[in-house]
Amino acid sequence: MRLAITADYLDIDNIGGAGRVIVEIARGLVERGHEVAIVAGAPAAFSGERTVLGVPLHWEAFPYDTRARRGPGFFLRTRREIRRAFARLPFEPDRIVHDQPFTAWAIGATKAPQTYIFHSPWPLEYLADRFGEGSLTRLAEHDGKVKLQVALRRKIEKRAILADVHGIDPDTVEVHAGGVDLDRFHPIDEATRAATRERYEAPAGGLLLCSVRRMIPRTGLDSLLHAVAHVGSDLGPYRLVLPGSGPMKDELIALTEELGIAEHVTFPGYIPDEDLPLLYAASDLSIVPTRTLEGFGLSTLESLASGTPVVATPVGGSVEILENLDVRLLANEPGPAGIADRLRYWAAHRNDLATVARWCRPFVVQNYSWEALTEAARAEAPVGVRASRRVVMA
Repeated sequence: MRLAITADYLDIDNIGGAGRVIVEIARGLVERGHEVAIVAGAPAAFSGERTVLGVPLHWEAFPYDTRARRGPGFFLRTRREIRRAFARLPFEPDRIVHDQPFTAWAIGATKAPQTYIFHSPWPLEYLADRFGEGSLTRLAEHDGKVKLQVALRRKIEKRAILADVHGIDPDTVEVHAGGVDLDRFHPIDEATRAATRERYEAPAGGLLLCSVRRMIPRTGLDSLLHAVAHVGSDLGPYRLVLPGSGPMKDELIALTEELGIAEHVTFPGYIPDEDLPLLYAASDLSIVPTRTLEGFGLSTLESLASGTPVVATPVGGSVEILENLDVRLLANEPGPAGIADRLRYWAAHRNDLATVARWCRPFVVQNYSWEALTEAARAEAPVGVRASRRVVMA
């Protein structure tokens, strides 16, 4: 079978969570003997073979300017580029798998059956990323430009594809858990762990904490900083590592100064793909402080596969994963107070934390892999599901 996988944006030099989903699905399909090509936005257009995370694939990349204003002109202009890239595919696909809505909308109807992998509602995510608000109930408070942006995203995503947001027939929806690359994310030996902890200046006998999140309002990194400051000396010696970047980075750095915790917090910027597993595996706790709209939680699985427990707010996919591992890992509420309570608890129960750490990888191995999602990407629609387009929740 020949499959095309599409995405709105995927920078192959800086693969994020959504990008890893695409690459892992592609890897599984190639290993099953299928021919796979990627159509995705990138900083610049290119065409040809590229190896990403060890997977050689054919790419048709269209230019996607992440700094451009997202008005009607941007959407129409980029739609033309998407269609041109799709037309350059080296084969006519037997099936198309869409990972994000814009590209699915731009390509439109095709002879080949299409599957859409739904991670989170695009209009709500836009509001949450920009304003820290994940609900449309306050849309009336925003100006006309914001309302237009929400309306455009709503229309595009609805054309591409969920019941609560878009009125989609639930019978066309399949729910599958995401997975994790168990070969890439795994526990490390003591010597490597010690060297990695030294690199990030973890205090001797203290805690190394990390939170691998985009620096935007909805991911709650400001809540995490307030929580750490609130716990204070109860946390003991610690180092908090916040890799990556985003529009809130300068604000977060300034907040550490304001809260008096700057000497304990490191902002290393982008961490290369080969080093990210080491950070997870060397940490005592990974923290997911999301305020709203947390998807399935790929970073949660990556940390657990590395043998590191995750403390998370009770938002989205974090609940589904962690309540089946150890409910003590879940905060009782999003926000600083809930996170602070969990940090204080685990700082006082280090022996229990070590026990939970030993459970983490077996839990992931038993419950999460890429097999099911890969099979869903290539499978025919189940009986009773309209075959032209399917929605797969991940």
